[in-house]
Amino acid sequence: MKKSGKRQEEPGSAWMAVATALLQGGVLALAVTLLALFGCAAAVSAGVMGQGTMGRAAIAVCVLGALAGSAVSMRRRRELALPLGLGTGAVQFALLLAAGVLLYEDAPDLGSVPPVLCACLCGGACGGILGRKTKKKRRR
Repeated sequence: MKKSGKRQEEPGSAWMAVATALLQGGVLALAVTLLALFGCAAAVSAGVMGQGTMGRAAIAVCVLGALAGSAVSMRRRRELALPLGLGTGAVQFALLLAAGVLLYEDAPDLGSVPPVLCACLCGGACGGILGRKTKKKRRR
């Protein structure tokens, strides 16, 4: 006998899908950010970009990385667009902070943390707002 209707999901599978999407988006955001930072470092080494502009470039790269990561994380769950975008930005920030602590063996100075956190969260939120599910227009 066939069952009709939608497939029933287990209660924990929805949260597992959200967590998986967050991790996938966060890792991709980290990868995009690191690749772009390597490109910026190469531009500074080549003399194309000044060393003083590296701080602003790092903030912009964090926004772009979070935007790309949130676009990937929303492929599965478009109905949770803004929370997924913000979560992706938070995961990206946590991974950047962990990588910085592991590589430099010291906590970063407190002056550089809030701008990076804001950049990651704003980039993820922008991705969440731009990638949300649009409502279908009803015909009368």
